[in-house]
Amino acid sequence: MIDFIVKKEWRDHADKMATGEKFNETTIKECGEGQVAGTIGELAFGRYLIDSGLGFDYVAQDSFDHDFEVMGSRIDVKTKKSVGKPKPNYMIRVPLSQRDQDTDTYVFTYLSDDRIWLLGWEDKQDFWRGRKSFVAREGDIIDGFVEKVDCRYMFVDDLNNFESFEMSFVAV
Repeated sequence: MIDFIVKKEWRDHADKMATGEKFNETTIKECGEGQVAGTIGELAFGRYLIDSGLGFDYVAQDSFDHDFEVMGSRIDVKTKKSVGKPKPNYMIRVPLSQRDQDTDTYVFTYLSDDRIWLLGWEDKQDFWRGRKSFVAREGDIIDGFVEKVDCRYMFVDDLNNFESFEMSFVAV
């Protein structure tokens, strides 16, 4: 897990980019409040890529399906807003409505008020095959949380770490 302090510039940029409306049919929150968290997650992942020396293109403004392209791999950043530091038994989710997005890899982040954690990553195909992920239906209660939409979920502890992320590009 990698963590960053949320910079004022990141928050200001994310606030400026937010529309206050539902982004698309895969948006869970009608008011679009997840846009700010999502943009901060993208900025943190971009910072990680720069720090790691991995070249990338940021394509979120031009692509419905993914946020970054790294050496031909399409990456979608998924950010959850919550409080406190994430724990290994916390869950990440991807709504079933996003299954057909044209992306290769999910990167999962977790945003609190002043910090953001890059939790790990998972190959999209592996995620949907259920190698380490599980099905949840709208209304299911899982670990005290009522699911708002059909989805697949994984535990943070089961995500791939970022050392293996970097190595997957070195090996190419």
